[in-house]
Amino acid sequence: MSLAELSQIWKPYTHAQWIRRRQRKKEFIDNLRHNMPPAQLKAWNIIRYAINFKHLGYWFCREQECYGYSIDFYCHQLKLGIEIDGPKHKTTEKADKYREQNLAKYGIELVRFTNHEVYNQSDYVYRTIIKACEDRIKEFQNLY
Repeated sequence: MSLAELSQIWKPYTHAQWIRRRQRKKEFIDNLRHNMPPAQLKAWNIIRYAINFKHLGYWFCREQECYGYSIDFYCHQLKLGIEIDGPKHKTTEKADKYREQNLAKYGIELVRFTNHEVYNQSDYVYRTIIKACEDRIKEFQNLY
């Protein structure tokens, strides 16, 4: 395919289009942050009270955008993301794997929990997040 043919198919965004697209994405993420599903709200309470206030001083933020992806809960210092998988994630497993691989290229590790685990096994969720935090701390200490 020649460059002329390619330029007819693919047209880059203009600056104004790019700005509008970024603004829509920001509004979408803000809406998710303010209207969290119940499972994410319960997970946020576990993270906020158990980890942010008591564990090692690392802070998680809700609905953070990282390299074009929205992560439910993200700790920038540890490059650790937590995802709560609802019913729609059963049909998007392939996309989730692709997303996880792309984020891993940037050094971001994702920990996933299902709604069922958050509702019925909150101790397991808490312990898994603590272990993931500790593992990331050790990993970063070994780098330096």
